Amino acid sequence: MTRWQAFVAGWALVAAESASRAGARAALVGRPARTAALAALPESMRSGAAVQESTTRLSVTVRVPSVIPGFAPAVSASAALVRQ
Repeated sequence: MTRWQAFVAGWALVAAESASRAGARAALVGRPARTAALAALPESMRSGAAVQESTTRLSVTVRVPSVIPGFAPAVSASAALVRQ
């Protein structure tokens, strides 16, 4: 069971990383970074996701789907923002 939870946590982290990069790419071409980041997440992770933008970074935080009762961590990833 703990191996499965570790796998799910890794999947959530990869999803957050991908979403942060998608948001950063959108910002680079003048599109809404938050919208792009959320759209890049699997649908099951969108409702609990948080996207934070600063002048230089975009961070995406998602809750890890839990297979162990009482275990409900969140993972976060960020990407550099470059605007034109």
